[in-house]
Formats: sequence, C-alpha cells, structure tokens
Amino acid sequence: MTHYSVSVPPNSMQGAAFSFTVRALDANGYQNPSYAGIVHFTSSDGAAVLPPNAMLPLGAGTFLATLNTTGSQTITATDTVSSGITGVSSSIAVAHVAVTPSSIPTLSEWALMGLSSLLAMFGLLGMRRPAV
Repeated sequence: MTHYSVSVPPNSMQGAAFSFTVRALDANGYQNPSYAGIVHFTSSDGAAVLPPNAMLPLGAGTFLATLNTTGSQTITATDTVSSGITGVSSSIAVAHVAVTPSSIPTLSEWALMGLSSLLAMFGLLGMRRPAV
C-alpha cells in the first residue's frame, strides 16, 4: 500500500453534501483489499464538514463531505499511522448558492386574500344555528 486515490465530483454547490470515494492503492495502482489502516480526512476548505476517521473495508470506502467555501477546493486522505500514505483529490469547483428572496404579495393579492377571508367569515356566520 503506497497511496490513496480520492475520487470526487468535478463540482458542488456550497453547503450541499456529496459523496466521494477513497481507495487504498499499491505501487502499481491496484486496489489493495487487505489494507487495514485508518484514513483521516482534511480539506483545503477550512469550513468543510468531513467524515470522521474511518477504515476502508476491502481497500475502499465511500463517504460524504460538505464544502462551505466557494472556489476551487480539494479533499486529502492520510493514513493515521503512516503519514506518507496519502492522496489528494482533483479540484472541486464549489459554486455559491444564490438565495432568492420570497416574494411579497402585491396590493391586489392582499385584497384578494382579504375578500376571501370576509367571504369565509360570512359563510360561517350563515351556517350558525338560530337560537331557540
């Protein structure tokens, strides 16, 4: 086992979780199913939400991450015992999420809501039973 391969999507939205895969590879680039180490995750995004340290069953694992800083970001996987066993993802383009304000009702919409409320109130009053 000489390094990790960290596969990520090419882009993500700020604050949205996505999955990524880490594989333990030997010197020839083949997945090592007998790898029993524990991997630690870091990111170029200091505000990222990353998974806790984890094992790679059969030499691979899929995890969730959330990047919160826009721009080009990466995820790094490092062995907790041998820091020389590491892998860095390709760049992830993190886009800003545009927040659209909710619309404020227009005057005619307010009038329609008021008229509907009045009609409903008069309808309920008309359904009352007369006092005996």
